[in-house]
Amino acid sequence: MRRIAFFTLWLFVFTIPWQNCLSLEAVGTVSQLAGIVAFLVAMFHCLSAGRLRRPGRILLLMGIFASYALLSAGWSLDPDATVSKAATIAQLVAMFWIISELVADDNDAQNLLAAYVAGSTVNVIAAFAQFASGNAGQDLRYAAAGFNPNDDAITLALAIPMSCFLLARARTLRAKALFVAFLTMAPMAIALTGSRTGVLAGCVAFAVSSLGMYRMRWSRRVMLVVALAVCVWCLVSLVPETSWARISTISQQVDSGDLNQRTAIWAAGLKEYAGHPLLGVGEGAYQQVSGRYLGEAFVAHNTFVSVLVELGIIGFLLFSAILISAARSLWRLDGQDRLMWAAIAVTWFVGVMASTWETQKPTWFLLALVSTASRVRFEQNSTDEALDMAYEFSS
Repeated sequence: MRRIAFFTLWLFVFTIPWQNCLSLEAVGTVSQLAGIVAFLVAMFHCLSAGRLRRPGRILLLMGIFASYALLSAGWSLDPDATVSKAATIAQLVAMFWIISELVADDNDAQNLLAAYVAGSTVNVIAAFAQFASGNAGQDLRYAAAGFNPNDDAITLALAIPMSCFLLARARTLRAKALFVAFLTMAPMAIALTGSRTGVLAGCVAFAVSSLGMYRMRWSRRVMLVVALAVCVWCLVSLVPETSWARISTISQQVDSGDLNQRTAIWAAGLKEYAGHPLLGVGEGAYQQVSGRYLGEAFVAHNTFVSVLVELGIIGFLLFSAILISAARSLWRLDGQDRLMWAAIAVTWFVGVMASTWETQKPTWFLLALVSTASRVRFEQNSTDEALDMAYEFSS
């Protein structure tokens, strides 16, 4: 039964990077349907096994965070948006629980990372399909169907460190081909979005991941170098000038201090926050605030500003506690695992500084997996130490 439960979880993670490409009228996105199935099967597995894992610190903190978000409907400037966003956080708590319950060893964790990379490859293909058919969005930006270009670019950037480190450990030709293909195609797909934040996140992902190349076998280094050479050729030859023109304005946006109107959006939110410092304006109410000050509703375009304004200092401290606990989990890992998760963490941080990602599935998938990977490593080390002690005693 556990194999079936883990397979449904794998399928769920596989759908996350391309979830918006396929909408289902009854349940929403394909990822929501896969998540419901994974949750029900995981519950059945736990009931049949007659046991539940003790919840970890991050899962407990996230449960408190979700409860507080729902409570904020009592003082929210937009109660309907609060209830809707709080329901999303509750679903993310369920996803977190499934991962912490079903991941039993390093192999399980790597399989879920591979599922995310495989799903990101589907996203890349969907983005290429949009480009080939000429279905450009605003400012001639191309992204997978149903995706905001910035969110799409960050989603793909997060898979770059995963692919680099999984390539170093891949045993089958099929797995190697998947990771090399993604690393070849992903930068082009990110460039097609015209997302300046996504390009920065992708560059950071490659830069930090390159620190681990020295431990790769020479044959895999050659594969990676060839993939990057092909990638550079595709970027130069196939990405349209409109995308490069937008990406090239990164320094201009920084020098002007405008950041594509983001500073005005942040200022509006922080001005309203001054009147609600402790409790915030309510989960999901940022658009109500920005609409009042700017005449047009915007999300925060910064995860930390969004949490601070919507949930006040209480919610911000809870969110910070979750991230700090995840950072501690990362630090307890060692070697290549720690470097991979550090690369993912830095990539995520760069991306969310200009995006609202506190309720995005990739955020909570990564938090769940790093905390679970740390727990698995601790349990494995404890088992090894116990076996060593038993061996010494018997000797």
